[in-house]
Amino acid sequence: MRWPWSRRPAPEAAPGSSGSVSFEPVRPRRNLEEPRARAETRLPVYPEPPSPAQLGVDLRVGWLRSDPAIEADVKQFWTRWGLLPQGVDPDQRVKEVVLAAYAGDRLVAVSTAVVELVPFLRSKMAVYRCAMDPEHRRQFMSVLITATPSGCWNGGPWRRPPRK
Repeated sequence: MRWPWSRRPAPEAAPGSSGSVSFEPVRPRRNLEEPRARAETRLPVYPEPPSPAQLGVDLRVGWLRSDPAIEADVKQFWTRWGLLPQGVDPDQRVKEVVLAAYAGDRLVAVSTAVVELVPFLRSKMAVYRCAMDPEHRRQFMSVLITATPSGCWNGGPWRRPPRK
């Protein structure tokens, strides 16, 4: 294996020459007198999320609300697509709903979040999940449903729910 900083032998010397082997660098050396350009931080470029009207959906907020209609639709959505792992209580998970996207009367996307303690970071973090109806995938629906909650969570998922 060749390392980028190693040198490789030059082509064989012509007959009758001194026979010494010269080395040439793999990369040309940088002129040390030129200032080195600072590394740029390049963030990924994501498309602007489409508006709900462009996708033909209606977003309904479920964070810190107990809307029985949304809860029933979300449970049916999870059951229809088999999204809940075994041992998970749907009644507990439905309390974590952040947004529900409806196309007409049909639920086509749902996002959930729960605040959990992440032991190795020693801090609380929001664990976010997003599920789409297969017919509505590849339409930036996940971008819409993920980018929208920041303004509609009433302080974000880190806000403590009111005590009863």
